[in-house]
Amino acid sequence: MATRSRIFAGLRSVESGNIYVGASIPTPVTGLSVGAAYDYTYGSAGFAASYANATALYVAYQPTEKWKFNNRFDYARVVAAPLATPRPAGTRTINSSLTR
Repeated sequence: MATRSRIFAGLRSVESGNIYVGASIPTPVTGLSVGAAYDYTYGSAGFAASYANATALYVAYQPTEKWKFNNRFDYARVVAAPLATPRPAGTRTINSSLTR
C-alpha cells in the first residue's frame, strides 16, 4: 500500500508519503506462522529530507483454539531534518504476548 499527500509547513509545501508492505505466512507446523513488515514514511515532519522507517519480524503460535503466543521484533529509525544527525541510531524492541 502506498499513499502520497502534501503538507503545508509554514509558507512552504512539502510532499509526503507512506509505503507499507507486510505478509504473514503459515508454516507446515500446525498453528505456527511467521511474518514480516516494512513501513516507510517521508516528508511527515514538514521537511522534505525527513523520513521514518520500521521493520518487523514476528512469530505466532496457537497450540489450542483459546491460546495464542505472539513474539515480535521491531527496528525503527527516524530522521527529522534539519535537526537530525546524518546517521541516527535506530530503536530496537522485542514484544511478547499471550492471548486467551
